[in-house]
Amino acid sequence: MEGPSRVPVSCLAVKHGADSDKPALFSISDGTAIHNNGGADIPGLTNDNAWVTPQGWILVRSESDAATFLQNPQDPDDKIHLPHLPHSLSSHCMCVISGKPRRGDCVVLLVEPDDDDDARFLWYCLLGGEDWARHEYDIGTQPDIRPGKEGLREKVPICNIAACRGKFYFNGTTETVGELEFTPTPMFSSIAIADPLPGGYGVLGVAKVFLVESDGELYMQWHGVEEIDGRAFLLASGFGASRPADSELRH
Repeated sequence: MEGPSRVPVSCLAVKHGADSDKPALFSISDGTAIHNNGGADIPGLTNDNAWVTPQGWILVRSESDAATFLQNPQDPDDKIHLPHLPHSLSSHCMCVISGKPRRGDCVVLLVEPDDDDDARFLWYCLLGGEDWARHEYDIGTQPDIRPGKEGLREKVPICNIAACRGKFYFNGTTETVGELEFTPTPMFSSIAIADPLPGGYGVLGVAKVFLVESDGELYMQWHGVEEIDGRAFLLASGFGASRPADSELRH
């Protein structure tokens, strides 16, 4: 593959295109669509088969030609081919990459969304590997607040995840952060939070925490600061990304 491409925007937003089954790719920094037709310029990309990553790549699963690949949204011809994802998954899956794909030796991770099923699943693929694997995980239980489930407990879903220095970090307890490492199989553990937020956090706590990787460091947004060293953070439900606010970023 040729030299690295540039991503000259702080972050990318994917909007469903009006009257189209293809998403429109939007540059937050420029306030304009990427390419004249947004996602219409990327072959195989639809509203239902693409997952945006905090690293700037888009994971695409094309059913028509049985292809799965990481797509550079700035260049329709720039993609990294992966083993084909064997099953169609919800467009609400969270997708994270453990490192820089052009360097290889990283993991592409898809976390299935929380639903009415008590089982929790994720999919993963090692760059250069031959296939995807599905893994059922168990990171503990919590009170079930769904109607008709009062007094019962359900398995805790991963609802916020970030990659940092080759590992994945996700929602844990009030005093810990979950850690996921591939060796190459999934290995779950936890690390203590040095300065936990009093009263807890998460959906049922007093604050909503976002995990964001920025310049090789993991951030949990709950302390007020005056500046973040020229970086821009984009936070959404289950998603956190960071980019230099005034410079281009190489993959």
